[in-house]
Amino acid sequence: MDVYKALSAKRPAEATPFNDVLRSILDLKAGAVAEQSFGDAAQVKAAADAAAAAGERTLPRQVPKTETKGTVAVVGATGSIGGKVVDEALSRGLNVIAVARDPAKIAPRAGVTVRAGDVNDPKSLAEAIKGADAVVVSVKWAQANVDSLIEGVRASQVKKGLFVVGCGTLMRSDGRLHFNHAAEANGVPPPPIVPAVRAMNALTAVSDFEWTLVSCPMDIASGERVGDFRLGGSHMIFEDNGRSRISEQDFAVAMIDEVQEPHFANKQINVSY
Repeated sequence: MDVYKALSAKRPAEATPFNDVLRSILDLKAGAVAEQSFGDAAQVKAAADAAAAAGERTLPRQVPKTETKGTVAVVGATGSIGGKVVDEALSRGLNVIAVARDPAKIAPRAGVTVRAGDVNDPKSLAEAIKGADAVVVSVKWAQANVDSLIEGVRASQVKKGLFVVGCGTLMRSDGRLHFNHAAEANGVPPPPIVPAVRAMNALTAVSDFEWTLVSCPMDIASGERVGDFRLGGSHMIFEDNGRSRISEQDFAVAMIDEVQEPHFANKQINVSY
């Protein structure tokens, strides 16, 4: 592919592993390049049309009808998103197992059990999340071995997992991954995107526990907990002004909604205003 050749040529020092991953990902969505702006009405309409053609529709927040209690394990609890997930779970009366490689970084809190666990060590991860009703995983995929993570979740016998995989895994209106557009815009793929797409591919092949891939929009940062947002499938959601955004607080709301009342088992979703 011309796109592959152009991008891989810019990374000669990492040729073999980078090129193998890049080729496998770009070949998933080969096709003509469509240069489009996020900011105009045509782009917003095209995204909606593409989602409709794919059988997807944008849904309002799926507010749980019951206040289900239980225990959720949060892997990456010291991270910005993981910390918001812990806060949201506690606010609803859930028990939390907060998992980090360095548990000393997690302050003691009522309702929180702190455990050491490493996604690259299946045994330690399994022990850390054991006993949870569900696990939420928000990690830097460039530093995480997804195969080891999957092995650890299997060994723990936790039957439901939510995995944050980022916006690079979402479709644009031309039917290609946002990964491709980001790669073209930057000359090479932004570093977090390649391992995130690789993680997505590995997780969607899992059949022995329930998984939900949760993709954030293009813009996500700490902000206000509004409690009102939209849910989509594998296609990016845009506001009328062309923005793709969510606060970390509302992103956490969406994940705990799914923990308490699952609607998207073995599916990819994304959350945006």
